[in-house]
Amino acid sequence: MKIFLKIFPVLLALPYLTASDANLQDDDTKKPQTALTTTSDLKEIAISESEQATKTTKSFFLGISCEFRDTVKTHREGFEKICQFIYSESFKISHPESLDENGVSYSQKNEPTIQYYAKLLTGRSKNKKWSRSVIEETPIRIAEIGAGLGLSALSLVAHVAKVYEQEKWTLKRRIQLDLYDYNPIVFLALNSIKELVNAAFGQYFEVSYNFINITNKDAITRKSYYNSVLCFNVINNITDKNQQAKVMKNIHLMMGRNALMLVVADGSKEPKEHWFEQLVQNSQKDVIFKRLKQRKWEKELAKKSEKDMYTGGFTYVRA
Repeated sequence: MKIFLKIFPVLLALPYLTASDANLQDDDTKKPQTALTTTSDLKEIAISESEQATKTTKSFFLGISCEFRDTVKTHREGFEKICQFIYSESFKISHPESLDENGVSYSQKNEPTIQYYAKLLTGRSKNKKWSRSVIEETPIRIAEIGAGLGLSALSLVAHVAKVYEQEKWTLKRRIQLDLYDYNPIVFLALNSIKELVNAAFGQYFEVSYNFINITNKDAITRKSYYNSVLCFNVINNITDKNQQAKVMKNIHLMMGRNALMLVVADGSKEPKEHWFEQLVQNSQKDVIFKRLKQRKWEKELAKKSEKDMYTGGFTYVRA
């Protein structure tokens, strides 16, 4: 409730926080044309980017009820400042609506699974289906369900873009990264991530976000669409088992054939196999997911988790 009270005034002020595209466009009929870009023009462009990048970076921190007083020169610098912050041990995360002050560090929660998926996206696995040549040619569409503040998406982009730049990857199509959440209270954070990533790494990623009720199948507009789905801390936030089954069935509708699904669930309350049962069965006991044959992937993720009883990394594909 305290966090909501901090953010609510910001939501009311949203129209004033985002510049209109119309205001950024020049009227070419009212100014002389020139084939040269002068030093002063370049300076103006640099100032404009710095102002916009700083504004967007501050907007993100405002969205998580923190303050950012510095200025940044580019969107990438703003992106890096945020990454430095979320990776720090001092940053604790909890659900935006949660009244629980005892969050865990980001590195203890989703990061091990994100690093594993980044390994696949950068051709670091021995699986030929995830080789560099395949990734550069294949349209990759990722949905993050229950994106929250979008921190996992931010981290994924950081890991992947670094390798793509160092090794000079050329993607035939940008990776589409769609963030889904049910609560518009996280608007500022998601919108800031979208703006920063699309500006800083637009040659590799195209980020968008949507607010949907994942328990309502009519809210699913992109059916059989995604070839990768990130489902972090979604199942254990739903207490009703019938609702759990409904959510998983709706997520299944979004996935294309043989789509990869990465799941993180709280394994401290019940045996981890409980989450698998919820994934592979719906209320009619029809199997909609299956476990990958190589269970060593799960063990690899578990070893990287600082608190094995808290974070369980499970990997599934659509049956």
